[in-house]
Amino acid sequence: ENSASTSEILAGTMQDHKRALIIGCNTLGKGVIQDFYHFTNGTALVLVTAKCYLPSGRSIDHSDNKDSKNGITPDVEVEVPKENESGLYVQEYHNTDQKPASENNKYQTSDVDKEKEVKDKVLNKATEIIKENKIAEKIASSKAAEMTKQRKKIA
Repeated sequence: ENSASTSEILAGTMQDHKRALIIGCNTLGKGVIQDFYHFTNGTALVLVTAKCYLPSGRSIDHSDNKDSKNGITPDVEVEVPKENESGLYVQEYHNTDQKPASENNKYQTSDVDKEKEVKDKVLNKATEIIKENKIAEKIASSKAAEMTKQRKKIA
C-alpha cells in the first residue's frame, strides 16, 4: 500500500505490458523525481525535477489523479487492515537473520509466538492464484477490464 517511486514504476510498467499480475492495495502515488539540496546554513531545498509516466501514458503521481485512486491500482485488490500491516513489519523484524544470535537477543525466529503470528493476506492471495494456475486468466481479465474502461472514456 505504501510502495512508492521505483517500485511503482516497475509494477505499473509490468502491468501495462501484461507481464505481471499486481496484487494488494493501491500504491502511494509518488510519481515524481526529487532532488535534495542542503545548504551550509542548515536549510534545504527539495526540487521536483521530473514526473514519471508509464508506457501507457498514465501518470503515477497522485496530484494528477484527483478523481481517481492514487498510484498503481492492483489487478487483484486485497485489503490489509492497518494492524495487520504493522504486525507484519514487527514480525519481519523479529524473523530476520540480520540480527546476531546472542543471549541478549530474545527475538529469534523460533521464538515467534505462532498464535500471535500475523498472516500476510497479499502473499496468501498470490499463493492461491498461483496454486490455482490462474495467473494468465487474471491478467487477461484485467486487460479486458482496462479496455472496457478506455471504451467508456471515449464514448
